[in-house]
Amino acid sequence: MLAGVISGVGFLGGGVILARHGRVQGVTTAAMIWILAAIGATIGLGQYAGAIAMTLIVLAIVNIADLLEERGILSKKESETERDQL
Repeated sequence: MLAGVISGVGFLGGGVILARHGRVQGVTTAAMIWILAAIGATIGLGQYAGAIAMTLIVLAIVNIADLLEERGILSKKESETERDQL
């Protein structure tokens, strides 16, 4: 059963990643799809404590990254004018 999940998620993740004008987009979305599939598989295996731990870790990482973007420490996605110039 997990082999089907892995191949399906790999296909979906690969479809999300796009290359436009020499720039790769969608890698973060593909990574989140993989993480959510891993959490779902963990729940399916009955490992609820592991699924809760993984969920809390992912939420912490996403919130910290968002906070760092707001403070300008990490760069945000390209602006609309940059996108229009491509």
